[in-house]
Amino acid sequence: MTATLPPETTRKFFLGWTFEDLRYVLQLSTRWRAIAMDDPLYWHDIALRKDSLRALRQMQQRLDAAGERPFCITVELLNPLGEINVTVLSVLPALLSAKLAQIQRLKLELHSDYAPVFLSALSKSAPLLVACRIGVLLDSEIQVWNSIPLPDSLFDGDAPCLVEMGLRNIDISKSQSPLLSRIQTLAFGGGSAWHIPFVAIPNVFTHFPSLTCVHFTGGALLTEKGYREPGPWRSLKELWLSVYDKSAFHALETLPLSGVEQIWTVDGKPRAIGKPAKFMYATSRLGVRGRLRRYETAGVQSYRSHDLLRRTSFPDMVTALTISTDLWERIAPILLPFPYVRTLTVVMHYALGRLNRLPSVGRVIVSGLKTLRIHATYNGAILASSDVVEFCNNLLGDVRLPVRLVLENVSMSGDEPASHDAVYCACSVTIR
Repeated sequence: MTATLPPETTRKFFLGWTFEDLRYVLQLSTRWRAIAMDDPLYWHDIALRKDSLRALRQMQQRLDAAGERPFCITVELLNPLGEINVTVLSVLPALLSAKLAQIQRLKLELHSDYAPVFLSALSKSAPLLVACRIGVLLDSEIQVWNSIPLPDSLFDGDAPCLVEMGLRNIDISKSQSPLLSRIQTLAFGGGSAWHIPFVAIPNVFTHFPSLTCVHFTGGALLTEKGYREPGPWRSLKELWLSVYDKSAFHALETLPLSGVEQIWTVDGKPRAIGKPAKFMYATSRLGVRGRLRRYETAGVQSYRSHDLLRRTSFPDMVTALTISTDLWERIAPILLPFPYVRTLTVVMHYALGRLNRLPSVGRVIVSGLKTLRIHATYNGAILASSDVVEFCNNLLGDVRLPVRLVLENVSMSGDEPASHDAVYCACSVTIR
C-alpha cells in the first residue's frame, strides 16, 4: 500500500496526523453522513422493537431526519409493565401524538398493560394516514379479549385517507368513530397466535359498511347471526380466514360465501397482523400454496383447510387451480376432479438436488384441462422429460385434446429422444 501513496502521505502514517491534515477528511465524512441521513432509506420506514433508551434515541434521530416529510412507523412493545423501560413509555406516546400529521402507515403491537395509553395518544388528526394496524397482546387467557375498547376520539375523527385498518383483541362493539365507515380493507379478530383461545367476534359489517376486503385473524369464530345474511358478503372482493382448528371450519360451511370473488384460508397458527400465509382459495381462481422448507414437509399432512372445499358449491365455480408440490398428495385428489378446471399450475418451492421430481399421485383425470403450468420459485430447476410425460398421462388419461405446457424457471432433460417427442406431441410447449 505504501508503494502506491505519495511519500508525504506515507510519512504521516508513521509520524502521525495533525488536525489540519484530517480537516478535509472530517469535512468530507460529515458531508456524506448528512447525505445518508437525508436519504429516504434512513427516515421513511421507522421502527421501534426494543424498549431500550438507545433504540428510542435512534428512533428520534430518524424522526428528526424526516423533518416535515411523511413517513411510516412501527412500534412493537410486548413486554409487561414491570419489565419495560419506564422512560420509553413516558416519552413514546407523546412523540407519536406530535408526529401524527406526518404518518402514512402506523403499526402498533402492544401489551395490554399500556395499550390504552397509546390509544388515547392517537387523538389528533392524521391527514396523510392510509393504513393503521393495532394489535394487543393479552396478559393471560383469563383476560377478556375485548377488554381494550377502540376510542371514539381515534385520530379526532379526521383521517380522510384512511382506508386500511387492522385490529386484534380490540373491542369495536361500542365504537362510534366516524372513521370506520370509510374503511375498505380490514384485518380483524379476537385471539391470536399468543395463546388466546377462540372467540366469537361481532358483526364487522355493521361497523364497517364499506368493506371490500376482510381478513379474520386469530381464533375468530363467525357465529354471530349477522354473518348468515348474504348481502354483506356480496360486496366483498377478498375474504381471508385465519382458522387453525377443524371445528372452526364447520361454522364456515353455513356462511353464504358464494358472492365473494376470492377466498383465502390460512392453516396453522396465524402470523402477525398483516402477514397472512400464502394459502388461497377463490371462487373463480383457486390455489393452494405452501412455502415450506424440506424438513417442514411432513407437517403439511395436518393441513385441514381443504375441508372447506367439500362444500357442494365449490366444484362448479373453480376454473383455475394452483397447487404446491408440498401439498400435492393431500390436496390434489380433492381438487383435480373438479369438472371445470381449465388451468392447472404446479408450484415447486425448493430444489431436491440437481434433477427435480414432479409429485406422483394416482391417475386423476382432468378432462377439460387446457393449460398446464409448472412453475419453480427458484432458478435452475431441471425436470426429466419422462417425468413430465408420466405426469401429463396421469392428468389427461385417454383424452387427446391439445394442452399447452408452460415451464417457468424450469428446463427439461431426457436421455432418449422419444421422451421429448412424447411431450411435444401431447402438448404445445412454452418455456419461459
